[in-house]
Amino acid sequence: MRTSYRPEDVTMLLKDITGLVTPMENIDRERMIQSGVHYSEMIPKEHAPSDAYLQTFHSGLQRFAKPTAKAVEIVSEQILQDKGEKAVLVSLARVGTPIGILIKHYIKQTYGVDVPHYTISIIRGKGIDKNAVRRLLQHHQPEQLQFVDGWTGKGAIQRQLAEAMKEFPHIDEKVAVLSDPAHVSGKCGTHLDFMIPSSCLNSTVSGLISRTFCRNDIIHEHDFHGALYYEEFEQQDLSYLFLDTIEQEFHCDYHFPECVADARQTAFEEVKAIAETFHIRDINFVKPSIGETTRVLLRRIPWKILVHSLDDTEHLGHIYQLAREKHIPVEVYPFVYYQSCGLIRDMADQRGNIMNVFFSDLDGTLIYSHKRNVPNPKRPVESLDGNIISYMTENTYQYLTMQTQYCFVPVTTRTEQQFKRISVFREEIPCQYALVCNGAILLENGNVNAEWMQESERLALDALPELRNMAEYLHHHCDGNHVHSVGNFMVYFVGDDAGTICQELEMIADRDKMIVCYHRNKLYCIAKNLTKGSAVRRFMQKYPCVHSIASGDSTLDIPMLSAVNTALCPEEIAPFVGGHIVPMQGEIFSDQICEYLKGGISDGN
Repeated sequence: MRTSYRPEDVTMLLKDITGLVTPMENIDRERMIQSGVHYSEMIPKEHAPSDAYLQTFHSGLQRFAKPTAKAVEIVSEQILQDKGEKAVLVSLARVGTPIGILIKHYIKQTYGVDVPHYTISIIRGKGIDKNAVRRLLQHHQPEQLQFVDGWTGKGAIQRQLAEAMKEFPHIDEKVAVLSDPAHVSGKCGTHLDFMIPSSCLNSTVSGLISRTFCRNDIIHEHDFHGALYYEEFEQQDLSYLFLDTIEQEFHCDYHFPECVADARQTAFEEVKAIAETFHIRDINFVKPSIGETTRVLLRRIPWKILVHSLDDTEHLGHIYQLAREKHIPVEVYPFVYYQSCGLIRDMADQRGNIMNVFFSDLDGTLIYSHKRNVPNPKRPVESLDGNIISYMTENTYQYLTMQTQYCFVPVTTRTEQQFKRISVFREEIPCQYALVCNGAILLENGNVNAEWMQESERLALDALPELRNMAEYLHHHCDGNHVHSVGNFMVYFVGDDAGTICQELEMIADRDKMIVCYHRNKLYCIAKNLTKGSAVRRFMQKYPCVHSIASGDSTLDIPMLSAVNTALCPEEIAPFVGGHIVPMQGEIFSDQICEYLKGGISDGN
């Protein structure tokens, strides 16, 4: 197996699969994983870290070199006390590999003993590489072997090891780690959940090898599990910078605070409580500990990140930075055993489709009236009575017709009939779902979802008398030909005096039950429980999504923009939007939205 580690530091019992497997982007892997493909049957496509994140890594390396070195020292002494000078280190690729090298170097530098060090693969759900274990037993006594990893999260790998060693009963099943917040390992440097700097990067701090791989068409009966070599990152390789920096702090004067298990709750019980709190059915989607949180941000598509504090830059600075770059929400959770936790939400809708959702208003956001100065090239998208009345920029059209990264869900005050006038949504731009009438009606493949509509009617029931009062007022004071009622959900008026009429209605409307607002020449009276924000939240409860982005241009869009992970909106309404905001410039900004979406949830590290 090719690696940037020196041969004298580690023997890799892995099959080199470089060139045999095409690495996949995280979003594609997540889709496959949650559709039933095992994570070990794919290799993640890795990217060079951003400059900002690299600065965070280097800063973290300096801050945590001493605690990492002290943890290496403590666990090395425990290994020697148990196994003696004939110990054989067996690190679990790839997180355990640099830790095994550090332990090997500590023992050699301190005692002059050069203990053997191997790296083998263990895969959650598939088990340990039995061919590699048999190779080890050809050269060493089982009692000599000591498994090594970086840290414990839930303790899944420790449980996997215990199960695997039933076939090899004379091998010690207990793993040695630097950090064991789960309180499950046999040997550890500390039970404190602290940042081990090697957790902050992927292959560029792990000998340029991938995570391990096992798929029957490539890994045959007598093969070791596989990994590939990332040759393209040789100029960015920091594997020995990490090792050298830690080794300079061997025998430093550092003391870990005492971490005692809570008698009222185990670490795994805390993990189960997190899953229950956030309605996560699969415990594997809960990734506790700083190390696991970091790996989730680097290799998966997290839903949100939990932290013990939003102000702990010393320990969690790299997590804050990654979450900012990937637009993942971060919130505080009262941990007992951990400092942070990554949550992966089930992304499948009822048809098993993986959903990263892009919600968007239409008029003034993605499509524009013929009365506005839409730059060329542009494409007509709506006609009425033989006349073109709306356009979309050509760049926006091309992006929306080609993109597959998001489930695109239009969210509009338009009625069902008005929405269906937009020709491109019939064939060219796929819209499996659309929320019309300000979200009161859900269209699925062009058909009204009856269950959704019944729920909307229930939500609007309390506002119905007031809605009728608003309709009566508008018919009495305005041209009745321009007043339109939409079921029991909404009344709107189109006219040049919409602003004036809005001010009059605001004086008499029951604002606890009714939203009264206007945008350009349209006045809307809408049941207060039927905002775009409530519609988006209902949609995400019905079809859980891993990441949500919304774009809009008016006050009617503010509830929707505040309900998602990332909001794309003009600067004038940004102060009224909660959450992560990306301001858009100018009046025609749909192309800016599309440029953002091209990289909005890509794996930047």
